[in-house]
Amino acid sequence: MDRPTINTLGLCAGVGMLDIGVATALEQLGFEPHATALCEWEAYAASVLLERMAESALESCPIWCGDLRDFDGKPFRGVVDVIAAGLPCQPYSVAGKQLGLSDRRSYGEDGEGPIQQFLRIVQECRPAVVFCENVPPWVLRGYFRPVGEELSRMGYTIESPLFVTAESVSASHKRERVFVLAHALRSERKSRARRERVFDVRKKMGYANLSRKNQLDSENRPRNSVDESDCERISA
Repeated sequence: MDRPTINTLGLCAGVGMLDIGVATALEQLGFEPHATALCEWEAYAASVLLERMAESALESCPIWCGDLRDFDGKPFRGVVDVIAAGLPCQPYSVAGKQLGLSDRRSYGEDGEGPIQQFLRIVQECRPAVVFCENVPPWVLRGYFRPVGEELSRMGYTIESPLFVTAESVSASHKRERVFVLAHALRSERKSRARRERVFDVRKKMGYANLSRKNQLDSENRPRNSVDESDCERISA
């Protein structure tokens, strides 16, 4: 018996570990995960995504290696069931400068940062489920509040946040993360012809026959200037 297909879209995908986790969870729940696209600003991280696809650790799909401000989520409406977003943690991390919502990697002073673009894409896509990952201060210090208020305004119910340490899942370090799940009160998705629309979306995005070089040209991609100190390990 065929398992129901769940179409996913990864934002701020990094090297794909959140998306691998979401796909694994969906499989364990009896669904067939299908990646429609991954979005990642950093050229190096996007190159790792390509390697993981080549190794079959990630399902092959288009990679948007550019600014989220230029990503159009409207063609994905009615196609994407789940958005998974590993939103930038540096604005809230105890290892960084903790500029919070004013950090350009959060809302930014101009309100055009990745958080605002994430919310815009959710509004355009209207997935049934939104799944976010970040550092604990994002929730504990109230930085998530405007995000949660906007998701609630869109009609999403937000579940209690889940705090997990890496060592609790047998990793060799104590890094802690928080996961937030929001789900639509009433799904606006239409299941009819969803699979066909996925490939139509890819074609419209110009990804039908992209080579590795065209998918990722590190010399021509914008790069995010992130201090290495911002990404230091967070201890429990």
